[in-house]
Amino acid sequence: MKKGVTLVELLMVIALSTLLVVAGIPVYSQFQTRAQLDESGAQLISVLRQARQEAVAGVNDASHGIFIDRDPAGDDVYIFYQGDSYALRDPAYDRTYIFEPVLEVTTAGFALTGGDVDIVFTKGLGDAQNTGTVIITHAIQGTFSVSVNAFGAIESL
Repeated sequence: MKKGVTLVELLMVIALSTLLVVAGIPVYSQFQTRAQLDESGAQLISVLRQARQEAVAGVNDASHGIFIDRDPAGDDVYIFYQGDSYALRDPAYDRTYIFEPVLEVTTAGFALTGGDVDIVFTKGLGDAQNTGTVIITHAIQGTFSVSVNAFGAIESL
């Protein structure tokens, strides 16, 4: 009796392996989509909370905020800034964050500034002067929502 693997057995193993890989592709794709949304949402929450914390602490004796710049022709960005508003900020303290190109940002409830959103946290109290929900939508599927209330509380929905 000869020991070894026949060609038929080898082809069966290759076919089963291929089938398992092909079956796993949609699961991986959903995982990647969810990971992009979760990472972008978590980063936005972190930056919003940092802006509020710096406003409460009175860092540089100033208010702090986030300006969400929605660009229909390009990438959406948000800018961490120091000042009473984005227009009156000190640009030396700006930090810009870019949303992934597969993500679209919309808002609900916020007062708009030329189609964009300016969220300012007051110095000392950390109250939000603009409230609403930021909705991050993935081009393939899924959304991630972040709300900001009048007391400056920030949470994912």
